[in-house]
Amino acid sequence: MRKEINDHVTLILLDSMEEIKCFFEKYQSKYMWYRGVSNASYRLIPKAYRNIEPFADQYGRSIEGFIPSTSGTQYLLHNYTGMLKKFKAILKDKVPSTIKSNFDWMFLAQHFGLATPLLDWTEDYRVALWFASDCPSRIFKPDEITYGEDHLSHYEFSKNYIAVYQMSPVKFNRMFIGEKCLENPIDVDTHMEYMETYYLPSSPYQTYSPVCIKGKWELDNRLLHQKGHFTIHGINIWALDYYIISKRIIKKILIPIYLLDEVHDFLDNEGITQQYIYQSEDMKDEITKKLNKDEFKLYEITLKELKKIAKKEDVLF
Repeated sequence: MRKEINDHVTLILLDSMEEIKCFFEKYQSKYMWYRGVSNASYRLIPKAYRNIEPFADQYGRSIEGFIPSTSGTQYLLHNYTGMLKKFKAILKDKVPSTIKSNFDWMFLAQHFGLATPLLDWTEDYRVALWFASDCPSRIFKPDEITYGEDHLSHYEFSKNYIAVYQMSPVKFNRMFIGEKCLENPIDVDTHMEYMETYYLPSSPYQTYSPVCIKGKWELDNRLLHQKGHFTIHGINIWALDYYIISKRIIKKILIPIYLLDEVHDFLDNEGITQQYIYQSEDMKDEITKKLNKDEFKLYEITLKELKKIAKKEDVLF
């Protein structure tokens, strides 16, 4: 095992199955959350905020051809609340009566693939490992590095590695919120007044920072088996591993792709299979695919129109 702290990022390289098991098992008694990614280059950013584009600077002027360095850049975001309304309209008579609040619907939709501002985490490192290792086989090609500079930071975003992010949700909320009653993963039903501002992107009171919220496993077997929890972004769309303060508490565990077969064998022996993770095929998977596809098409059309408007505004300056 190799460990390196660089610019507040804690990187850990595990290059054997024994090291992987030993590392994660020592945290069994501690309350940790994990997120697995099938490519170490993937950042901690929700689906609703991936592949979005800026269309104007802080003055409304076109920015095609350059990205301004000042704050206030205007981005077009995906209409996740609109997708959630459609998701709810289609399924309102086909889900358990326990699914009531906007967040109940968002939790359900997130676990079936809808683009939302939620990011999935799990209490079970084996579930995170399954998602990290659920990828096509890749050939390990040694990274080119400068002689004498073999630091883990060279591999942080390498395609030669899968990754598992690890963090304490209690420390995360303490850093970003600082209110004692909200330090633990937030129960949305108990703190609905606070959490509603996260659900409504147009709210003038929407919170800036991300926060850890407790999953509701009783809503669906998929949530239960994945032992799922969530982070949710506020109005800031940065990746969680971009913030300096979160880098201090989020570890990034790198695992070389040449260990994938051993990881798969370990998970199979543990009973962590695709059937265990997803339970069974569900109509909700197909519904969210269609809603995402329709929204992404509309996004491209709207983005072009906004860029045209921003170009016209250039004339005023």
